[in-house]
Amino acid sequence: MVYPATFEQKIGFDQIRTLLSQKCISPLGLAFVQKIKMSTKEESIRMMLEQAEEMRQIMLFDTNFPSQDYFDLSEEISLLKIEGSHVDGESLSRLKCMMKTIEQIVVYIQKREADKYPHLTALKNHLNFDASLIKLIDGVVDDKGNIKDKASPELFDIRRDIVRLTQSAAKKIRQILHQSKQDSIVADDSEITIRNGRLVIPVPAAYKRKLRGFIHDESATGQTVFIEPEGVFDDNNEIRNLQNAERREIIRILIEVSDAIRPMIEEIESMQIFLGLIDFLRAKAKLAIEINGVMPIINSGPSILWKKAVHPLLYLNFKPQKKTVVPQDIILTESERILIISGPNAGGKSVTLKTIALIQYMFQCGFLVSVNELSEFGVFKHIFLDMGDEQSLENDLSTYSSHLQNMKVMISESNRRSLFLIDEFGTGTEPVLGGAMAEAVLEKLIENKSFGVITTHFGNLKLIAERHPEVKNAAMLFDVEEMRPLYILKLGKPGSSFTFEIAHKIGFPETVLEHARQITGYDRINYEQRLQQLETELHYITEQKKSLNVADETLAELVSKYEIKVKEMEQIRKETIHAAKAEAREIVKSANKLIENTIFDIKKSAADKDTVKEIRKNVSEFTESMEVKPEELVKSNKPKSTKKDKFGKIEEPVVVRDFSPLKVGDLVLVLGMNAKAEVMELKGEDVTLSLNGVIFRTRTKKVEKISRSEAKQMQRNPHSVNSIYQRLVDKSTTFNSTIDLRGKRADEALSETERFIDDAILLNVSEIKILHGKGNGILRQLIRKQLSNNGNVSKFFDEKIEFGGDGITVVQLE
Repeated sequence: MVYPATFEQKIGFDQIRTLLSQKCISPLGLAFVQKIKMSTKEESIRMMLEQAEEMRQIMLFDTNFPSQDYFDLSEEISLLKIEGSHVDGESLSRLKCMMKTIEQIVVYIQKREADKYPHLTALKNHLNFDASLIKLIDGVVDDKGNIKDKASPELFDIRRDIVRLTQSAAKKIRQILHQSKQDSIVADDSEITIRNGRLVIPVPAAYKRKLRGFIHDESATGQTVFIEPEGVFDDNNEIRNLQNAERREIIRILIEVSDAIRPMIEEIESMQIFLGLIDFLRAKAKLAIEINGVMPIINSGPSILWKKAVHPLLYLNFKPQKKTVVPQDIILTESERILIISGPNAGGKSVTLKTIALIQYMFQCGFLVSVNELSEFGVFKHIFLDMGDEQSLENDLSTYSSHLQNMKVMISESNRRSLFLIDEFGTGTEPVLGGAMAEAVLEKLIENKSFGVITTHFGNLKLIAERHPEVKNAAMLFDVEEMRPLYILKLGKPGSSFTFEIAHKIGFPETVLEHARQITGYDRINYEQRLQQLETELHYITEQKKSLNVADETLAELVSKYEIKVKEMEQIRKETIHAAKAEAREIVKSANKLIENTIFDIKKSAADKDTVKEIRKNVSEFTESMEVKPEELVKSNKPKSTKKDKFGKIEEPVVVRDFSPLKVGDLVLVLGMNAKAEVMELKGEDVTLSLNGVIFRTRTKKVEKISRSEAKQMQRNPHSVNSIYQRLVDKSTTFNSTIDLRGKRADEALSETERFIDDAILLNVSEIKILHGKGNGILRQLIRKQLSNNGNVSKFFDEKIEFGGDGITVVQLE
């Protein structure tokens, strides 16, 4: 049960129905749109949603779904049910085209992966499709509905004779016309024409007796008559007889084909229904894409557990203006069944109520709904609505009387499977009495175990939550400092109406406001203001807490990276000391060997002066080679002089390559940048590097390992490093995540795509977009083939329909 009768108009579903009708491509689909009604059966709702979701998947991710020749043949079917009747050739052609479309849809679904579209497959399984009927009709009529010459041997012979006699008659009349021109009976520019289906010659009225024949017509002025010459009477009469015979044969053929089709009328009707349902589902899928509709979780019992619910019509209205609809989280469960929403006027209470009404109704009508896909929907047997002005002159109802009438229906018909939605509960009469009546009605609805949402300004209704745990307050938040509504629904606390604040903002006289405050009492005003302000501040603090949590996670990640770096540096220090000690041992060993050889040579030469002098020289040279002179030490600490080429550009230092396998902590030279960086992570052919604190990713083939001594040599040239660092910074600030390749040659576009992906990897960009346009799809195919062969590409897919569709490829990088 849906109450009142104007329910759809009040919540805006009539606009949804209109939008859906505009997306249908045939009257068959429109018929389904007109029959939409709310279902109270979970199985039926689930089936409708699954069908719509499968069609949405086809619209988004599949291509070339058959969408032509959705003909409505209801009149032809009604005619064929009458024995002895027949349809014309055009109707047969339309039937053939419709059946071919159905055949294409069936093949389309069958060619997809098994169980990819199970609910659409189930629809086609109910068809009793006979392809022989297409063959039968195809042998009789062409695509334009004309009866083919070979529809029967008799028709073929008749039409052949018509052609032969027509050509003979034309030849004769041309000869007569030529002779008449020579005899000056007709003008030299006269031509053969047709009157009453017969070939005639235009003759001046003054010479009409000079040409023997039958006068069929004359001009408006009477100056010209149209004569059929006597010499072609017989041929034309024979042609007329053949044409009559042709019509009789065509009718005979159509009756014969209609008699063959008549036993299959029920099957054809089922095909019509199938095609109409496909058109209807296609329209629902297109609407779902426009409003970001999804398939939610379905619960068997009545409940509402929605996340990020958005009013679909409001979303469509805001979209061209690039405005955002604030999403709402709505919760109604068995333990908290009723929500009382309070807050200022124009703060979003009524919009929230309409959002709940429209989305729940759309769900139970089988529409994909504009919520987060993790939202949970229950099924209600009754939905009651009290919103707007229902005063009626015919029924002698005032505004408040109409509200009472609605309340009467709600309290008498509602139960634990009902959802009631009441806007501005209690208004329309004297406030104290209206508030008391509203409270009594609400107590009865609580007693009936119904689910519901109401909006109100009455304080006594806000206090009901303290007596009944199944009732929960909620407030539309309001920014007290900026004096503007936030349109955010906050559960748990009632809201203030901000009557005085809003009046002050619009320039209401301060004296009147002050008097109103005195009447109301400052304590109550301050209480409401403080309550709302606390809710707003709590919302702000919650958002700040989220930001701090993100910052904490980032900081923890940085600390972890630095700890790893310190460990790596400690390991490098130990390895350096170990290598130095080994080198020192070799030096000592060499020195000992030199001393032993020196002693042996002295003894052998019997202390010959020249020999001793030569030996001392060798020892001195060895000693000098092992020492570092002070001036060299000072020189080594000075910045290395830089050389400039003939163009004045500083030459980069010569770096010796190390071809051993890369590992974490190694230093590498980034090719193309001549910059030194440290290896942070290795993953297959990808390497993550750190350059002066800038973390980026590239391929191993684009770096070469260098020793630490060569790295120190490069470090002595800070100008090069700083310029490289600056280049990285400049690239990160100017990088655009979308590249436009329209109009580019294929080789140029592929080259730019590769450079674009490399830059994105270098700057740690995880998602990029390639605008290649639609056209004939050649450039799109080449780019996607290149992406398939790129190891850095995780996946790629078409952009959303509203943002460019298959004219843009979205690429996600590993």
